[in-house]
Amino acid sequence: MDGKGRGEVGLAHSWWKPVCASVALVAAGLALTGWAAPALPPKQAFFLGLAAWFVVLVAATWPCVRLFGAGIALGRRRGAGGAGYPVAALAALALIGVAWAGAGFAKADMGRKLERVQTNLPITTPILVINDGTELVFDGNIEHGAAKALREVAGKYRAVKRIRLGGMGGELREARGMRDLIAEKGWDTYAAGICWSGCVIAYLGGARRTIGPEAQMGFHSVSIWPFGGDEAERAINELIAREMIDRGVDPAFARRAWSKGHDGMWFPSADELVRAGLVHEIAGR
Repeated sequence: MDGKGRGEVGLAHSWWKPVCASVALVAAGLALTGWAAPALPPKQAFFLGLAAWFVVLVAATWPCVRLFGAGIALGRRRGAGGAGYPVAALAALALIGVAWAGAGFAKADMGRKLERVQTNLPITTPILVINDGTELVFDGNIEHGAAKALREVAGKYRAVKRIRLGGMGGELREARGMRDLIAEKGWDTYAAGICWSGCVIAYLGGARRTIGPEAQMGFHSVSIWPFGGDEAERAINELIAREMIDRGVDPAFARRAWSKGHDGMWFPSADELVRAGLVHEIAGR
């Protein structure tokens, strides 16, 4: 120890060490992710990126905290006429800025990395091939990676004409991806039992959409937690409604379908589904 307390040395002396150390930590974190992440599997790359962004945020926060403490100490020693308190105030503002902007930037970056991880995860819902390779069955939760898995199956079985869908929903992005693939392939869709939420979105890709006499379709507002609030959710629900309208569904029905709260479900009758243009035919009638 040199016997000097906090505030007894200049701000420059208090500042240069944490700044240099922070710059070194930031450079090391970014260099590590830039060098290692592309060579790693998606899951490991995601957690490496998460650790690196934590280091970067800590490194950016540390000098602000140090400068704030040095400014407060210098202000106490030299009084109101010195530069210590204004510098401490600026450091506090910089700290708030780092916390606000850094957290948002990390959230956006982690969102992109998380999407890459999720898309490459194996799914637990099996995709069955029946009727001599002319029909597929997907009955279960629409998980991350479902659209990619369905595309891989479609590449192996070129004679597919129809897909049977069922389940209580799942991930919105994956359901939309399945819908777009079904539309691209020109497949028909069929639902015999429960087909709720995301399942209905995938079902809408069908060129000819049929349900069984016991089918039950359910609708509720989508949730995009933790990457958005109420306004973002309303925008997504409106987007899904417009996409339904583009597939020939009545606009009033489409907007009602995605207005039900997360904790509820709307179950229109089979006749309502047909009148709205969501279903083209009820099997057995």
